[in-house]
Amino acid sequence: MLLNRRENYTMLPNKKRPLYKSFMLGLAILLVLLLSACGGGDKNPEDEGSGQTDEQIIATYEGGTVTETEFNAYIGTRKLLDQNYMYLEMMPDFQNMVLNQYIAESVLSKDVSEEVKEESKVQAEAAAKNMKESLEANAEQKTQVETFMKENGITFDDLENYVYTQYNLQSVLADKFTDADIKKKYEENLKTNLNAYTKATVRHVLVAFKDQQGKEIRTKEEALARANEAYEKLVATGDWDKLALEYSDDGNKDAGGIYEDVDVSQWVENFKNAALNQPLNEIGKPIETEYGYHVVVVEARSPKEFEEVKSTVKSQMINEYFLEYIENEVPKLITGEVNLPKVETPEAPGGTEAETEKTE
Repeated sequence: MLLNRRENYTMLPNKKRPLYKSFMLGLAILLVLLLSACGGGDKNPEDEGSGQTDEQIIATYEGGTVTETEFNAYIGTRKLLDQNYMYLEMMPDFQNMVLNQYIAESVLSKDVSEEVKEESKVQAEAAAKNMKESLEANAEQKTQVETFMKENGITFDDLENYVYTQYNLQSVLADKFTDADIKKKYEENLKTNLNAYTKATVRHVLVAFKDQQGKEIRTKEEALARANEAYEKLVATGDWDKLALEYSDDGNKDAGGIYEDVDVSQWVENFKNAALNQPLNEIGKPIETEYGYHVVVVEARSPKEFEEVKSTVKSQMINEYFLEYIENEVPKLITGEVNLPKVETPEAPGGTEAETEKTE
């Protein structure tokens, strides 16, 4: 039921969040992942963004330019390192979004000391070595990566430059907020939503409508009848270990259906409401979600203290700042006409063509 457990039925959070904002809110996680996994090349990262005068310039901004070569290398690198990038490509005007993010990263990442630049260079080179060693140990993966890079016109130099920029950017963004700022945001979030940082320990039995492949395994009526049967036995015996194993379709049935100290915000609405509102240690009657019927007992529930969620709140603030900078500040920096390269309109899932603009 948790977001990061592939073996479970994933109870997804709010699905109405705009795709671009959802994509941007994953930035902090993306930075952490790529900074430990990617890079390579012999080119000095300090040369990034210098450009060449005979290259096609697609955008000019205060303090720099973006050449077509740089932009294409950035896109190719993002495709390789970010599995969510394909969804961004399906959005109308995605090139302008990517261009604005590229400019934001270029501008903000330069606001670091020489000491930080040197540290970033060392870290990027270490990441490069790590990636190359990993690829050498896996011939199939090496072939796939090299083929992808060739098809997208990128090199290990481009990957190292990208990681170098991300290290600098991470340093800049991390210094934007003091502990007092973060504490204030934490308190504001609690005023807006008292359960913003509530954690709960629950046990549950899931009687699913479909299997992991999406094939129907029982009707709603059948699922409810089975869930009621499990509920009655649980009320009578309290034997979660035995009955979760017998009745539950969730991946944690071998553990008595328990989830300990989980942020309730990670769960779909009805399950979240049960975790928040159901009396402690009282087995509730079956509740319905899109995945099936659940029999739930809440064993513990409490708010997370500031120190427990400090890093999460800071990540939220960084993402909000970066998104605001991209949307509101970057357009002010761009001077003159933007001449983005033509791209093929990608096909959206299900075979429908995304309405992606082609910009001359």
